[in-house]
Amino acid sequence: MEEAKKHSDGYREAKESLENIRDNLTKLSMSNLSEIHVGLEWSWVPHFKNHIDFLVEQVQGLIDNLHDFPPPTTHHD
Repeated sequence: MEEAKKHSDGYREAKESLENIRDNLTKLSMSNLSEIHVGLEWSWVPHFKNHIDFLVEQVQGLIDNLHDFPPPTTHHD
C-alpha cells in the first residue's frame, strides 16, 4: 500500500489556520447577529450574518482547493 503523501510545513500551517478561521466564523454565524449591520458606505448588503456566511463559504473553498505544490506556469516563446 502506498504511503500517504506528507505535506510541507507551510501547507499544514495554511490549512490549519484556514480551518481555525472557518470554525471561528461558523461559530460567530450561529450567534444572534440581528442587531449588527454593515454600513451602506461599504456594502449594499447590510446584514452582517450574510457577510460572515459568505466568508465561511470562501474559506472552505480555499481549504478544499489548497495544493502542496507550486502553481502551474505558462511558457511564452
